[in-house]
Amino acid sequence: MSALAEALVAAQAELPTVIPRDSQGPALRTLILHTSGENEEETMPLYLEAKTSQAHGSALTYARRYAWAAALGIASEEDTDAATLDASGEEIPF
Repeated sequence: MSALAEALVAAQAELPTVIPRDSQGPALRTLILHTSGENEEETMPLYLEAKTSQAHGSALTYARRYAWAAALGIASEEDTDAATLDASGEEIPF
């Protein structure tokens, strides 16, 4: 994250996220703001496993990671979230 923060400062940009209040359900809005006044924004729904604070926090964490990576065109890290073995125990090639 520190490398990302340094790169954004060098580019005179910010990448804030906000949680909009609307009737569509929980969501995360990601903005790219530049000192020139140009900006982009995108809103994505949050999919909660349960109606708990922990589930909401988890959904926000994942959404931020993927939104930042998508907005900046970078890979956040090796994908370890999904299972890499099928039912027989064989590794699934990616």
